[in-house]
Parts: sequence; C-alpha cells; structure tokens
Amino acid sequence: MSKEAKIALKEIRSCLDEHQYVEAMKKCQKLLKTDKKNYMALILLGAAMKDIDQYKSQAPLAYRKAIDLQPDNPLAWRGLVKFYEGQPGNVETWRELVPAYCKLLKLDSDVQKNLNYLDQLSRLSIILNDNGIFDEVIVLILELKEDKDKNELYKIDELLISMINGFTNALPKYHELYKNVLLSSLDKDISSKHLEYYKNYLKLLFSEKNYSGLFSAATQMNLKYPREMYPLEWICRVYAEQIVLEDYETVQDIAIDLYYQSLFDLNSDSYLAIFAKAMHYWLKDNLIESRDLLYQAIALHPKLLFAWIALSNVNSKLHCWAEAENAAEKSLQLINKNSKIMIEKLNLQLIESLARSESKKKWEQAAEKCKTLLENNNSLKKLKLLYARVQILQDIPEAFTLLKELENDPETHQEALVIRALYLKNRESFEEAIDVLGAILDTSEAWLILGTIYWKMSNYSHSLMAFLKGIHADPNDWECLVYLGHYYREHGNDLEKSRKCYQKALRINPNSEEAGSGLSTAYRLLKNTEANMQMLQRVTTEEGGGPKWAWLQLGLQQLDQGKIEQAIKSLRYVIRADPNDNHCWESLADAYWARGAHTSALKSYQRALDLSPGSLYPMIQLANIKLVLGRHDEAKEAFIQVLSQEQRYILALKGLAETCLGLAKESASKQLLGRARRNCQQAIDCITDAIIENTCCYLSQLIHDSTVNRKVTAEKSLEAAKQAVRLCPTTWVHWNILGVICMMPEIKNYALAQHSWVMAIDREPNNGVAWTNLGTLYLHLGETFKANKAFSRAQRADPEYSNSWIGQGIIAESVDNKEAMDLFRHAIQLGYHPQAAVGYSHWVLMTILNPDAKKDALYHYMIVNMHAIPVAIDAMTWYTEREPGVIYGRNALGLLLEREKLYKLAAHEYSVGLKLGKEDSQEDHVRVNLARVLVQMGKFDEAIEVCQRIKIASFNSHCQLALALFKAARYEESYAAYEAALNWLADDGSDKAHVLCAMASMAYMFQEVDDVKTLLFQCIEIQPPTVAGLLAAAALGLLHDDLNLTSLVLKELEIYKDDPKYRHHVARLSAYSCLMHHDITGAIRIISKSIHRRPDDVGSWISLVRLLLETNSSDFGYCAQKALYLGRKNSTVAVAQVACVSSLGQLIDINNDKKQCGLRSVQKTIFSFPGIAESWANLIVATLPRCEKSDSVPNFKWLLSLVSIIREKWNCSKPMNEWLQTNQEKILEISTKC
Repeated sequence: MSKEAKIALKEIRSCLDEHQYVEAMKKCQKLLKTDKKNYMALILLGAAMKDIDQYKSQAPLAYRKAIDLQPDNPLAWRGLVKFYEGQPGNVETWRELVPAYCKLLKLDSDVQKNLNYLDQLSRLSIILNDNGIFDEVIVLILELKEDKDKNELYKIDELLISMINGFTNALPKYHELYKNVLLSSLDKDISSKHLEYYKNYLKLLFSEKNYSGLFSAATQMNLKYPREMYPLEWICRVYAEQIVLEDYETVQDIAIDLYYQSLFDLNSDSYLAIFAKAMHYWLKDNLIESRDLLYQAIALHPKLLFAWIALSNVNSKLHCWAEAENAAEKSLQLINKNSKIMIEKLNLQLIESLARSESKKKWEQAAEKCKTLLENNNSLKKLKLLYARVQILQDIPEAFTLLKELENDPETHQEALVIRALYLKNRESFEEAIDVLGAILDTSEAWLILGTIYWKMSNYSHSLMAFLKGIHADPNDWECLVYLGHYYREHGNDLEKSRKCYQKALRINPNSEEAGSGLSTAYRLLKNTEANMQMLQRVTTEEGGGPKWAWLQLGLQQLDQGKIEQAIKSLRYVIRADPNDNHCWESLADAYWARGAHTSALKSYQRALDLSPGSLYPMIQLANIKLVLGRHDEAKEAFIQVLSQEQRYILALKGLAETCLGLAKESASKQLLGRARRNCQQAIDCITDAIIENTCCYLSQLIHDSTVNRKVTAEKSLEAAKQAVRLCPTTWVHWNILGVICMMPEIKNYALAQHSWVMAIDREPNNGVAWTNLGTLYLHLGETFKANKAFSRAQRADPEYSNSWIGQGIIAESVDNKEAMDLFRHAIQLGYHPQAAVGYSHWVLMTILNPDAKKDALYHYMIVNMHAIPVAIDAMTWYTEREPGVIYGRNALGLLLEREKLYKLAAHEYSVGLKLGKEDSQEDHVRVNLARVLVQMGKFDEAIEVCQRIKIASFNSHCQLALALFKAARYEESYAAYEAALNWLADDGSDKAHVLCAMASMAYMFQEVDDVKTLLFQCIEIQPPTVAGLLAAAALGLLHDDLNLTSLVLKELEIYKDDPKYRHHVARLSAYSCLMHHDITGAIRIISKSIHRRPDDVGSWISLVRLLLETNSSDFGYCAQKALYLGRKNSTVAVAQVACVSSLGQLIDINNDKKQCGLRSVQKTIFSFPGIAESWANLIVATLPRCEKSDSVPNFKWLLSLVSIIREKWNCSKPMNEWLQTNQEKILEISTKC
C-alpha cells in the first residue's frame, strides 16, 4: 500500500472518530477511485455509510466487496455482523447473520467471541424455525467440537441441548445426539442447569418407553436431589401407569411405598403419590382403599387418564357397575384416539357395566354398542357373552341362538350357563335354574343367583349357605352381604351380625340404597342413634339429593333429637318423592306440631287421615291441635270420635276433659251457667275415667304409708306395673312407673329399670321424665357418661323439667366442674327442688369462701351480677321450711345470711341448727359460726359461752374464743387463748404467723414495746412472712421513732407495693415515714405514684385526702370526690370519714353561693353513712345557725334531742364526746337567750 493511501486511511479514521461520516465517506470514495481493491477503504466506507441514513442501505455492499477481496479476513465479516445486529427487528437480517456467524466461527480464534457467536446462532436458528438453517448450524457446531478443549466442549453441549429443546421438530432427527449430549452433561455435573438436564433426560427415557432406565435415572436423581419432587413424580407415575397397562414385570422390583411416602413428605397433596399408592394397594388386593385413593387423585387432577381407567377397573372388581360405567365413559373422553387397544378394553368395560345394571335403558345402550363392535370384530368372545346377557335380560328370542353357541364353546361354557340360570330365575323356573347352577358354582355370581332363588322359595337356610359361599368366592360381592344382612335381621335374630354385613356392603358400594336402608334399620333397632345419623347424613345432600328411605329415616332421627327445622326440611323431600304415603304425612305433621306450626300440622294430619281412614293416631292429634287452637267445639267432636273407636283411651279422655273445661269457661263468661255446669260435670267424668285407667295405688301406699309391710307392698306394686305394661305396652307412663318401682330399695332390679325407661323413651322419645329417670339410674350405677347423655336428651325433650338440670349439676359436681353452679341455679329458676337448693347454696358458699375463686374473671358475674347470695338465701329458706330438721340446711342458710350482714337472722338459724345436731363435729362447726355472728352483734359474753361449749377444740374455734375474749376486754384471757392456739393447735406457717401478729397487737396494749417487737420478729421470721406482721412492725417503728426498724421493714414490703390487698397500706406507711422526716412533699409524692400505678385504688385516694386536708385545701376537694366515687360501693369507716370531711369543707366554704350545696352534701353524707357519728355532727354544724330563726323547723329542742341520741346510740370517740358536750351547752345557752 502506498504512502498516500495510508495517510488517506488515517484521515478517514479521524473523521469517523469525530463523527464526520459524510466527509469520511467522500474520502473513502476518493481513495477507492485510485485503488478499487483497497480492503480497508471498503471497510471504512461501510462503517461511514451505516451511520448516514441516506446511504445506510448501501453499507452491506461495501462490506461484501471487501469480503470478495479477502474472504478469510474477519474484519469485513465483523463489520457486516455489526451492521445486521443493529437491525434486530428485520427478519431478513437474521437470515444474513447466520452465514456471517458461521464464517466468523471458522476465522476467529477468540474463545469468548466464538461462544457468543454460537449463542447467537442458536437463538437465530430457533427463531427462524427453518430446518435447513437449523441443520446447517448443527453440522457446523459438530465440526467445531472436534478440536475444542473440555471447557469449550461443555459449553457447546449446553448449546446443543438448548437448541434441540427450543426447536420444535429437532428431537426425532437428533434423538441420539440429544441423548448423548445429555448424558455427557449429566456426567460432568458442573452446570447450573444440571437439574434441568436430569428432567430432560427423564422425559427422553419416557418417550423411548425405556422404563427400567427411567427408574434407574430417577433413583439416581433422587439420591442427588432428595428435596426435589420431579424424580419421585416420574417413578410414581410410571409405576402406576404400568400397573394399569398390566406390565407387572417392569415394576416388580420397585419398592414404591418408599418413593410415594417420600413424595408425600415433600407434598402431602401430590396426586401422583396418591395414584401410586392406590395402585400399590391394588396389587395387595386392598381394592376399597385403592378406590378411595383414586377418587382423591382424580379430585386433585380431573384429567388423569390412567386414574380413570384404574377406577373403572377397581369398581368393576367391586361390582359397583354404575361407578365403573361413569369412569369408563370419562376415560374414553380423555384417551388419545390412536390408542386402539386401550379404547377396545374401555369399550368392553363400559358395555359390561351397562349390561350388569338394573336399568332397561342401559341394557338397550349396551346392546347397541355390542352390535357396533361386533360388526368390526366378530371374534371377541367376551363381547358375545355381554351381548347374550343383555339380550336375555331384554327377553329377546334371538338371544338363545347366540347363547347356545357360547355354551358349546369350552372357553365361554361356564359363563354362558350362568346367563341361562339368570334367564330361568327371571322366568321363576327355580328348579331348572338350580340344576343348571349345580355344575358351575365357582363364582360369586353363581352363588348369588342360587341364594336369591332359595330366598324367593323361602328356603332361608339354603340361601344362607349360598350367600356365605358367595362371599368366600369373592369377599367384595356386596349383594351377597346385603342378603346376609337381611337374613340375620329377619331370620337369624342377630342384629349385630346384620349390622356388620350391611356396613361392609355399604363400604364396598357406598351408593347401594338397599345396603344403606338395611344399615339404618339395624342401627335403629340397636338404638345406635349417633351412628345412624352420621350414615344418613353421608347418603343425603343439602340440595335434597338421595333416596326417599334415607330422607325419611333422617327426618325421624332429627325429630327425635329436637332438630325440628331440619326434620321438616328432610320430611318435605320425602313427601315430594312419594305424596301418597300416609306415614310420611304423619311424620311431617309431628315435625310441624313440635315446631308449633299448628295450622300446617293440622293439614298434614288431615292428609294422613284421608290416605288411611280410621287411623287412630292422626285422629287424636287433630283433636289435640284443635284444643290448642281454642276451637273447643270441633275438638270435642274429634275426641268423642276417637273414644267411639277406643273407649278407654286415656289421652282422649284427658283431652276431652280439657276441652269440656274450656267450653265451661266460655259459657261462664257468657253467663250461660247451666251449660258451664254440664261441661264441668263431663270434664269430671272424663278425668275420673282416666284416673281409674291410670291408677297406681300400691306405689303411693309404699311411699306415703310407713306402717305397711314394705317388701310385700313393693312386690304387689311391681306386679301391678308389669300387668299395666302387658295390657297397654304403647303407653310410656306404664313403662316409666315400672322403672320407678324397680329402683325402690325393696326391689333393686336395675336391669329391668333400665329396660323399662328405654321402652318408655321408645314410646315417647321427647319425654323429659323418662330420660331423666334413665340418667338417674346411670348416675346411681356410676355410669357418668351415659347419665350425662340421658340428662342432655331430657333437656332437649323438656327444657323446663328441673330434675334433668339437677342431674347434670350432680355430674358436674362429681368431677368438680364449675358449671355445676350454673346448672343448679338454672334448676332453681325453673322451680323449687330440695336438691337444687342445697346444690346451688353449697356451690355459692364454696365459691365465696375460696380465696382463689375470687381471682377468676367470672367471679363477679357468677356471684354479684347473678345475685347469687340472695337467690341462695331464698332457696335455703324454702328448703328449711320444708326440711326444718336438717342441720346442714340451717347452717348453710346462716352462712348466707351472715354474708349479707343479717346477723340476727343468721344467729337464729345457727341456734336452731344446734338443737338438731347429732354429732359433736357438726355442733362444733355450727358453734364456731354462731360465736362469730355474736361477736359481730356485740354479744361478746354469749359468744364466749358458745365457744366454751365446743367439745373438740380446733385452731379456728380457739381463735374465735380469743377474739370474743378480746372484744369483751378480757385481754389476759384472750392473750392466753391465743397462746394456747399458737402452741397446741396452730399448724406451722401462716397460722402461727397470724396468731403471733394478734398477740403482738394485744401485747402493745398492756406490755412493753420490747415484748411487742419480740413477738413481731417471731412473726416475721416465719416463712413465708405474713404481710400483716410486716405492716405492724413498720407501724410500731413509726409510733416509737424507731426509724431504722421502719426503714428495714419498708424494704421488705417493697415487693407488695403493687399487691391489690396491701398496696395502699405500704404506700401510706412509706408516706408516714417521710412525714417523720418532715418531708410532706415526699409523702404526697409517694401516695401520688401509687395512685398513678393503680388509679382505681380507693385506699390510696383516702390516704392522699388525709394528707391534703392539712396541706392543700384546693386539691383536697377534688381528691375527696374521687375517693368517694371509687368507694361508693364500700361503706368503710375511712370512706365515711372522707365523706364527712368533704361535706364539712363544702359547708364552711366562704363562697355564699355554695352554702346550699354544702347543706345538700351534708344530707347526702347522712343518707350514705347513717351509722357514723361524724355524719350527724356535720348536720348539727349545718343546722345550728338556723335555729335562731323563729320559723326554722330544726329548732333548739330538736337539736338537743339529736345530740342526746347521738351520745346515747353511738360509741363515740373521746374528742367527739367532748365536741358534742360543748355544742349541747352552746345550744342551751342560745335557747335561754332567745
């Protein structure tokens, strides 16, 4: 190249760098005029043109000319590729890029660039979807592999896999290449796509139908990727499908349970795992479980073809032909039409399912399908057998020709004879059918036909043997099981065996109405209500689907359980199915009657009577409804009509008596007195007849006459009750009274009592009395669970029958359940019963005396909101009125009255109770209670006397004696009593601590301070220390300026600063400690902090009020009002004093506008706290200035009387006495001046 050309090329490059593309193009063209074969000038010309819109399309021509000059120089090829890559949306450029990339792969030695070119080629070959280009690229890539190192080969293999996966039609042609490349990549195990290659390899093996290789590869993949579901899914899928295809050799060595269990661990809802498990159960002959699993798999994946095929096969083996038909039809819809062999099998399966149904329409469908298939293939013997069967069932004469042909064929001879026997049975040629079957009794179908023939001939013993043989031949023949259930129920007298047969038949075929009806009947006869209900609810659907028998049984069961609305809904479905069944109408009417829909019940009973004229039950029910509706004339006619058929029908006599009484009331209101008298007389006559029919004299004598021979009378009453049951076993009252008599101590026949009440319930299911009596029997026998169920049924039958609630309460009490109190309270609300009164009172007392019970969130609701104590007082009052000689009742009533602070009444009950005691321990308990009440009443000497009469001393009794002595100011004796309790009667721990604390309090009154400290230290040393002792020690330190003692004790009390019982005491003592150091602000701060922590603590507010009274009058009023508000329910002395000080503050307020408010505040204080002398003192202060006015009502005389009464009635403190004396003298002085 000349020097001028080199300079020109340099200038051109400079122009390109400066984006002077036009100038660069011109210089290139100028250079090319002088040197047309200048390779670099052509390349630079192309580079300039591609950035000039006008000449952009000519750029490839420049590159092409350069390529023509030097084909093996990569520069022009790179320029051409760069140009085409700049036009990604142009399909034509894609085709141009392919050869360019191919050429560069051959020319360029850069590994990274080559890999990039390969990626681009792979992408373009897939996008273009051109077989020629794809093949060209594949050939080129294979050529490149020959001289590449391992890393490059690995990249090329990845590229090949990606290309073959991405190209639609590549796999068939490059199958072996794809397989080899996959295996190579799997062996290297260095790709991030290793898992994906494994998946592709498994798919490839499946497409090859190399199932052994697939199992091996999937197993290896599972070992390498144990948390990956993909290999397990392939194993489960292929295993299941091969069993469906009957390729057992392929899967015989596969431990499939390990694989599907591993898949379940990864995905509990894996339909492939369920499918594999189902087929595993199939192989183990567990067909029912297999079918259930197949239904689960199909529910998760409705288009799982092989599961539908398997389901059809399983149902056919279980003789569930309707289900097999449905599964076969679904399989034919999903299957690939090219699977000729499988389609043929499915068609045979479908035809057999149709042929073995009970529907003539399905027989016709089966015949049509047989004709169609036989036209195409006349050699299928099974198809001919099915065709012969449906023709025989349709009674077509031409069938015998085909049947004869099949009988002569050794392969079909046996099955053809079964079809002939079926024909003879249908024609009732029983003996001939038995002869035909005699030689072919190898299948369950043959035994079933033979058994049904004997059944129709009433030869039940032979039919039993035939059905048993049928079950032995095929345990899944549910029809044999149904007949066995019939036999054991109707002829074998074994209901349990019958139930088992029906249950197994229904398990095999859940859609069998005969098995379901039989099982429901067996449950009903066995009185297994819960199981019957569950079974019926499974058979029926909410939309009304299901057989008539199931809905009828379900409705009756729901009616028995008190589910009226549901029963009505169920029985309506029955009526829609069969509107001419009078029993169904009666059942529906019963449901309406139970709901209170009298008009609907009336119409339904009338419909039942129309369908069955003369039926007694709808007649008496019609009369009862008319009576309830107040249509007395119609009701009277209806009852008379019933009595015309059954003269001594007690219910009719009772109903007629009620009707006559109603007519008498109507006549009397109209002043038709003669007619009213006649109706009354007729009512009396009817009641008399009913009583004569329903009398039970022996039992009444046994209960009320203590002079009779109880054993003889009990036996007579038992015989009379048995005779009543024999004469009229349909009346529940007779059975009930028989049960009651059997429970008498002289009889004690509990088995007969149970039977009697069961029969009474059977006659009248909604009978609270009989259910309660049965529950009482179970409770007596210790069968708590059964008793609970019986009482629950009684409550549903009659919620207002209190005895059932009492029974439930006793059960709850036996297990220490808190619900016992609620149950006894409910029983009390329903009406008085001694057991309910005692039970409720007992639980109330146990609750209020139990400190832990007060921590329960429900305590306030149960005791306060429900007014438990007043209700219990009423109940025990009634109890003591009826049972005056029971000491427990008197003691319990006394405790309840004492709780309400009715001490006088409580003392009376305790005193009466003492006279009834028969044991020393009972009397001692009552004496302790009486002494405690006498102390509250201020009768200390009497309390001491009562305590001294206690015969067996206890810690409580001795402490009560000590307290009484203390209250009577006999301190030394009291101290001695406490000391005796401490040394002899107190247990270690809190009892001793409390006694020591009490002794310290007494010692403070008449001994030295050191003695008090000694006792308190002994009290505190007992672990855990009593808080009262700590508080006393702190107070002692404050009173005697022992600040060290106070400080130490307050530190011990720090842990109780948030305790609800002690927090305000701790805060108050801490505040007083500050006051001892003259730190008033600190004292207020301590109390304020306590209030901030617990703003509802009235004790802390009272302490703050006492401090503010002396320091901050402006805040005193607000805090006093807050304390009064919080303490409004607690009439303590502290609250009363705050109220008095607050009202006094308002009274002396200098603001005259508030004078009237102050007087009202004083009045409110008196009404709130009339037992406090300070309240009345405030009234004296308020009224004294008014007495000087002549028209004032509270004059001097009235005030003097008030002061005298206060001094006489109240035990006033010394300062209060002095104040009252001063004011009395002041009043006398003013009165003399006036």
